[in-house]
Amino acid sequence: MPEIERRRLKLTGDRPCWIMLDEANSDVMPGSFHLVPLETYPLRYAYGRFSPAFMRVVLQTMAELIRARQVRMVQRER
Repeated sequence: MPEIERRRLKLTGDRPCWIMLDEANSDVMPGSFHLVPLETYPLRYAYGRFSPAFMRVVLQTMAELIRARQVRMVQRER
């Protein structure tokens, strides 16, 4: 993930960040165990946004993988 996009999401540290585009989780909303409310505003879950340009690349890549049937559903344990 580009550094500018990390900053937009307010991700700190120097650990690698990436987005897995060839697998997807199924999740039930509300009550997802993947989403943690912000401490400063407990009803809000968004930490930031990717730029429209970056999202176009992500969505285009995902669409190509879906059409090629290269995306697999993954069951995560709670």
